[in-house]
Amino acid sequence: MGIDTKKLKTASFKDRTEEIKVEQLKLFFPQGEKPIWKIRAISGEEMYSVRAAVDRARNTEEILSQLVSGSSKQKAEAALKALGLGDDLPEDYIRRLHILRFGSVDPNLMDDVEGLEICKKVADAFPTLFNTLTDRIQAITGLGKLGELKASIAIKKSKTA
Repeated sequence: MGIDTKKLKTASFKDRTEEIKVEQLKLFFPQGEKPIWKIRAISGEEMYSVRAAVDRARNTEEILSQLVSGSSKQKAEAALKALGLGDDLPEDYIRRLHILRFGSVDPNLMDDVEGLEICKKVADAFPTLFNTLTDRIQAITGLGKLGELKASIAIKKSKTA
């Protein structure tokens, strides 16, 4: 039998989302508001953008290292660190920064610079929360988007006598 490609083709999909309680960040929410971080599954394109970010980080390090030496090298290393790059940053850390950036709904972290700054701040100040958020984003990404089949209604003309 196999997969019904016609159904797959006509299905509509919406993001799978989840709300995570972030009591650790309660101080940063308006008084009386529940501390909730809303996440979503990332898309296939975003998943590969995360991988590309890790590759870009490594390539940028290599290029800058080859271009500079001595005190300039120290400046370049400081610049790399400010960008969230550098030899001392594990690939998993860089990957998770971008997963959190893409997978966050509220707060919206899609701005490249400000979004990454917030991700780094959370990772630095609340490392276990950072790990929990990125683990959940990966988990719901693995479940896929929520699919709905469009109703196809065939209208038959009735014969009237």
